[in-house]
Amino acid sequence: MSTKADYTTEEWNILASLPYMIGATLVAVSKSGAIGKTREALSLYSKVRETTQKFAAVPLIQELFTGGEVQVKETRKETISEKEQLILLTFERCRAALTLLESKTTPEEVEAYKQWLYQSAERIAGVSKGGGFLGIGAKRIDEQEATVLAQLREILGVQA
Repeated sequence: MSTKADYTTEEWNILASLPYMIGATLVAVSKSGAIGKTREALSLYSKVRETTQKFAAVPLIQELFTGGEVQVKETRKETISEKEQLILLTFERCRAALTLLESKTTPEEVEAYKQWLYQSAERIAGVSKGGGFLGIGAKRIDEQEATVLAQLREILGVQA
């Protein structure tokens, strides 16, 4: 088992901010329209909180969620201007977080973290309907979100 004391501030920020970064990526690719995207963006914290409650027996996840303010630090000089760049950066951050966890904690905590990330992402993606015309044919998770979720599942090695 690991705690915040086992990580540098930068490492901790990567782990704690990742569910929000994944959520922001889903909002960016969503076809939910302005109102739907706003609803999804406003739901980031609450959906991560709801998912965190499902992992009450995993101290690391509880501490990541409640461990204080996350420091946002820009690690790249170029601006992310396109969705594809944001997706690539998010997936790169996912891989880095998994490598970090695998070197510092138990396989059980790594698996719980993966599930926490994926379940949070799925909840955020399902907040608003998108992809239809005037609400007809709209889906909770549109094809863009489904594609990102499928890629995320592959990176994390989790089942839907």
